[in-house]
Amino acid sequence: MQLAANTALVLIDLQRAIDDPSWEAEGPRNNPQAEGNVAKLLAAWRRAGKPIFHVKHDGTFATSTYRPGQPGNEFKPEAMPLPNEDVIVKHTNSAFIGTELDRKLRLAGINTLVFCGVITNNSLERCGWPAISALKLIWSRTRHLHLRARTTGATCELRRKCTI
Repeated sequence: MQLAANTALVLIDLQRAIDDPSWEAEGPRNNPQAEGNVAKLLAAWRRAGKPIFHVKHDGTFATSTYRPGQPGNEFKPEAMPLPNEDVIVKHTNSAFIGTELDRKLRLAGINTLVFCGVITNNSLERCGWPAISALKLIWSRTRHLHLRARTTGATCELRRKCTI
């Protein structure tokens, strides 16, 4: 697949928190090979020299496995940011609410995004942004994939069962 020059990879919530046994109540993971896929995607992206944005969730609830100071707050080894890669810290389920992500993408002239992350029906689904033109996902703990990609003046919606 050929990507436009102004394409960025946005990695969302690829943190150790998702490995906490408490998440098993949400159902089985749909892609046990996800971490390997993430590592391959990230390595290819880095070789291509394209921009990468790591979104880190700093949970604010006392029961959050993503809380700062907890082991789950750390990035998964397969998705560890390099020193030259942007890390965006978020406190909600959206990478665009209360963060610098939108501003940084616009300043860099990026208008095509490839998303990769965990919990499709939460953090990934909430990343609607006016310039999204590409969406790719690696895994979810849910069986149904629900995406809404908002484009200028129109909303398109994809709903289907899948394992990626």
